[in-house]
Amino acid sequence: MCYVVRCDSAEMPDNRCSNCTQYSLECTHKEVSKTLGSAKGYVESLEVRLEKMEKLLTKLMPKADLAQELEDINDIETPSEPSLLPRNDTDLQEEELIGKLKRLHVDPPQGRFFGKSSGYQLVQTALDIQSEYVGKVSQPRIMEGQRSHFWLCPKWHPERFRTPAFPVYRFPEEELLTSLVTLFFETIHPFFPLFHRPTFERSVAEGLHTQDPLFGATLLLVCALGSQYSDDLRVLYDGTTSTDSDGWKWFEQVSVIRRSFIPPPSLRELQNFALSVLFASSSETAQGCWTELGTALRMAQEVGAHRRRTLKGPTVEDELWKRAFWVLNSLDRLLSSFSGRQCVLQVDDHDVDLPMECDDEFWELSDTSRAFKQPPDIPSSIAYFICYIKLMNILAYAMRALYPVKRRIIGQAPTCTDQNIIMDLDSKLNDWMDSVPDHLRWDPTSKNKLFLQQSATLYATYYHLQIFVHRPFIPSFRNKSINTFPSLAICTNAARSCCHVLDIQSRTALPLPTLLITAFTSTVVLLLNIWSGKRLGVAPHPKREIDDVQRCLNILKACEATWYSAGRRYFYDRNNCWTQTPERLVRQIPKATSRSCWIAPHPD
Repeated sequence: MCYVVRCDSAEMPDNRCSNCTQYSLECTHKEVSKTLGSAKGYVESLEVRLEKMEKLLTKLMPKADLAQELEDINDIETPSEPSLLPRNDTDLQEEELIGKLKRLHVDPPQGRFFGKSSGYQLVQTALDIQSEYVGKVSQPRIMEGQRSHFWLCPKWHPERFRTPAFPVYRFPEEELLTSLVTLFFETIHPFFPLFHRPTFERSVAEGLHTQDPLFGATLLLVCALGSQYSDDLRVLYDGTTSTDSDGWKWFEQVSVIRRSFIPPPSLRELQNFALSVLFASSSETAQGCWTELGTALRMAQEVGAHRRRTLKGPTVEDELWKRAFWVLNSLDRLLSSFSGRQCVLQVDDHDVDLPMECDDEFWELSDTSRAFKQPPDIPSSIAYFICYIKLMNILAYAMRALYPVKRRIIGQAPTCTDQNIIMDLDSKLNDWMDSVPDHLRWDPTSKNKLFLQQSATLYATYYHLQIFVHRPFIPSFRNKSINTFPSLAICTNAARSCCHVLDIQSRTALPLPTLLITAFTSTVVLLLNIWSGKRLGVAPHPKREIDDVQRCLNILKACEATWYSAGRRYFYDRNNCWTQTPERLVRQIPKATSRSCWIAPHPD
């Protein structure tokens, strides 16, 4: 063939090369010649049309120099992307704005935050223009010559606008108080790190709770939470022996909702809101927790706790502000997903940095060069909270994308399909799983009790989020359309895995109250998988499924003596429905013609 030897068809008769003629083969080079010939003719026709166009332009514009105009067009650079309009409210100017306005005393109550859309940005722009045209001038003393009629608090304002009197608090006995504080830092603090333990314990030892009413309220709430893990009978409410009353004698003394919102919020107040929600969310008064979190996050925004701060180096106070904000924000997202309501802040509503991955004992060191630096050979316990925050960020995105009140629509078509959203969320969850540090990866044989508890909490929350993402697409009798996405199988797999993680965790310590809804949801999904067998033609493994259901019920049963909400969920699962006895349920499972489409391996 002509692909090997140089072809001379162009020089031979009938365009048939000598090699093909010698071996009596068909010369294919002529077909290529035809193609090139047709292409050549097309180019020639374009050249003719271009020549006619030039003549037409010359006739219409006889004085125009077409060659020069073409060169000018080539010199024009086409921008690769649309240019952005210049703004006068960049982040740097915003930081400068806050500082300058404080010096100007435009906002007399110090410590409040004003963002880009506030009218104060216009003041900053005016100051910049003044400096440019007039020169650098000293800061004007706006408050000089002020008229007291408009600036002082009039005497007819009610008492609720004034500083409240120091409340009379009743604290536990000193020995019991120390025990409850220790229990709090051993059971709650590793999962919701609100404080710097050395600083907190030092403040208690110095008696700050008898001098500062806000810290006194903080200590009472810490004692209330520690009481939930105490066997001391003194934590019970006076006149009762019910363990449901653990800590209530101290919790009831504190009201986190202030009478007036005129004074700027403080760090202690935000911490108290978080403590109050942690206690109340597992009690019979959980209904107001979502509202309290909304109030707390509004207060955090008012002082700029949601914004990134530029400091020369880390400080204890700055880290505590970040921790308080992230605890409140994480709780808000979690409780919002439980109640089916929108969370206060979306991912693009804040830019505050994550807490430093450094444990409390390495904050304050005599060698300042090593302060706030986690030793590389010591795994950090705060790494759990950072992983948890990232998981809550995915939860916030899932709520906004899959459970909107009103879907975003361009024209008549949705901007993004549900399947694309699910695939994106699954990808984010996989990336999160890959980012979990080694000491927090699930290992049921781990000898470190703290890391085992933290790992179990992370993985149980991860499986709960998987269910949260896929459960809207589980086939139902109301929606009989065929769904090719294996949502039920994915939810069942996640519920089964979550059940086994919680079961192993509960052998060493009770799960956190925030995981009770996780156990409850896993139970519902497992039962749903059983009863869906008849409609979907799936034959689940009944004994295995019922064993997993029973594990979840056992966890709720074990928690109900400590947390009131566990008893309610156990009652709903056990009596409303569905389980009756394992033997009876197994007999009622319909026979099917096919096996289950996805049986997941146990995590243990």
